[in-house]
This record gives sequence, structure tokens and C-alpha cells, in this order.
Amino acid sequence: MSNLEIVLTTVSTGLFFAIIVLGYKIDSLKGNMSHLQGLIDLKCDQIKSLDVIIKETEKKNKMSDDVLEILNDIKKGGTLLEVTRVDRNDIFFHNGGLYR
Repeated sequence: MSNLEIVLTTVSTGLFFAIIVLGYKIDSLKGNMSHLQGLIDLKCDQIKSLDVIIKETEKKNKMSDDVLEILNDIKKGGTLLEVTRVDRNDIFFHNGGLYR
């Protein structure tokens, strides 16, 4: 066996084992990636549910234009005649008008 054959055999054997090791690393990385994708999906679902909660909270806290107009009028010296709470809705009687 010549020196060239020995070198080629050694190099090919080394490449064979390097490819096997790289295959195991790739499988390991695929497993990690699928685990991370699961975590990303979970966080996305949590963010979506938080968005829904935030939108509902903003909707509850939002006052109608009529109520804001009345409050601005009161700040300017207007008179609030009566405030009645029915079914968690504020009803304003202001200058003879009914507002929610």
C-alpha cells in the first residue's frame, strides 16, 4: 500500500466519522428548534389573549362622545342634573337630555 492510498483511506475514514457526528448534531439542533417553535407558539397565544384582554379593558374604559361632551361642559361651568346607574351603565341627565 502506497503512502497516497494510506492518506486517502485516512482522509475518507475521517470524513465518514465527521459526517456521522454532523448528522447527530443536526438531529439535536432540529429537536431544539422544534422545542423553541413550541415555546414561540405558546408565547404568541399568550400575547393574543393579552391583546383581547387589553381591547376589552379599553372598550370598558372608553366613554361615549356624549359623556365626554357633558364632562367638558361641566368643566366649563355647566350643571349636572342627575346621574343614575342602571346595569353598569352611567346615564346622565344633562340640560334636559338623556345620555349614556
